[in-house]
Amino acid sequence: MLEKNSKLEYYSIHAVYVKVMTMLEHLNSDNLKALAQLLNPWFEICLFSAKTRQLLVVYHALSAHKQDENCPEEIPTVPFIESLKSGKKTKTSYLKIQSEEFGEVIMRLRFDITWFTTSFEEINRFIGSNNSSPQTPWEESANQMIETFLVEKSLNLSLLNRLEKRELILMLYEKGLLNYKDSTLWLANRLHLSRATVYNHLNWAKSVRKIHVHQVDAFSETPFGGNPAGVVLDADLLEESMMRSITREMNNAETSFISSSKEADFRLRYFTPSGQEMIFCGHSTVGALYMLAKEKRMRMTKPGAYQFKVETLAGIISMGCEISKEGDISVNFYSPKIVLSPAPFAYSELAQMLGLSLKSINTKHQIYYEQTNKDLYISVQELKDLKAIDCDVRAMNKFCKNNDITVICVSTPQAFSSDNQIHMRCFAPSVGINEDLFTGSVIGGLIVSAYKNKIITQQKGEIGIEQGHFLERPGSVKVKYVLSKDNYQVQIIAKANHLFSSQIQLS
Repeated sequence: MLEKNSKLEYYSIHAVYVKVMTMLEHLNSDNLKALAQLLNPWFEICLFSAKTRQLLVVYHALSAHKQDENCPEEIPTVPFIESLKSGKKTKTSYLKIQSEEFGEVIMRLRFDITWFTTSFEEINRFIGSNNSSPQTPWEESANQMIETFLVEKSLNLSLLNRLEKRELILMLYEKGLLNYKDSTLWLANRLHLSRATVYNHLNWAKSVRKIHVHQVDAFSETPFGGNPAGVVLDADLLEESMMRSITREMNNAETSFISSSKEADFRLRYFTPSGQEMIFCGHSTVGALYMLAKEKRMRMTKPGAYQFKVETLAGIISMGCEISKEGDISVNFYSPKIVLSPAPFAYSELAQMLGLSLKSINTKHQIYYEQTNKDLYISVQELKDLKAIDCDVRAMNKFCKNNDITVICVSTPQAFSSDNQIHMRCFAPSVGINEDLFTGSVIGGLIVSAYKNKIITQQKGEIGIEQGHFLERPGSVKVKYVLSKDNYQVQIIAKANHLFSSQIQLS
């Protein structure tokens, strides 16, 4: 298209365009695809039937809108500028050519003016022009960082989506490369954005360095009761490594992170201080929903009942909040799918690991394993047996890892409160939690195992469960259940209280 030693400044955009058009008149249709790929992302080439004006083939579409796929009845004889529905401006030409595959066709060639404008300097360098304006040091640094970003993530600058552009702007801002005069204008041209959009992304980049973290005591209305959970409400652009770091800093059993979801109303992720991501966590779910309601997120602006579909690693789960006229918040969620089966472990082995005598274990009750959350359920005789547990943590950790167990739940059909029917203690050393304060994720499997062991005698009902008394963090929960053959519906209804909020300042 250009001679080896030609300089781009001797050619106007129109001259380059006309030169390409001249070449295309001599191309057969078999070469059009290769040419479009070569010129990607500058050009779009379309073929229409000369008789019906029907679109036959598109090579590298500049727009996916149907209106931009139409061929006019009157074919323009000269190139013209048009604005596509996608927002791009193009220079467009039509001409008739003979295609070996389709016969006589109308070829439409679109030239992306916006893309070319922002890429002018790169093309100049490519063909060896020395007349382009020299870059300032900060431009060189910014360009180098952009190229590194693209290479590391295997991305194309012209095809970055909104989140990727925001991430790139955040990186440039954190390196101090957007503190110079006209840097936002330069970046707007570089990323094919309006200057206002760059300012919006830049304001977000400034705020994302301050991460707001909330601590909520789940399963208790009283401060310092139940199980404390960390909650981050705005986690869309937090990298996984940052989520793990925040969780370690909070040092709660789990911290939950709320982000947007393509499949549900929002997404929940859960991490432990040891760095492990959990497929589901009950008390962090309670904390997350409680804070959403307290902060009036998800349109929870007035009293009433609200239900959501929430994406987790355990599947999409129904969760909700109920806000009273007085402003009291109640949280509910359904247990993930419950898949329960008898576990082939010896009572004596489990008793020894728990530091109990065999007579403390209720050997009339079957030991069960729940496959979704990977929980093991063991029954003991009385509350005093629960109190007497003195785990061999090292042996339990090895046992859990060898048998793919996340939580060992030990329960008894006795309780401190007359409102409750079951008390439990839960141990999860394989994920860094020797004993959990209150474990919402085990409740679904606990209800079904209690029913199978005839602790619960009705297929439908409501009971109370408590935990944490032996750790001086008492908590309780109400559970509604409907149990039919191979279809278990268990809904947990819980209270919580917001203990404090904090702000993490990233350096």
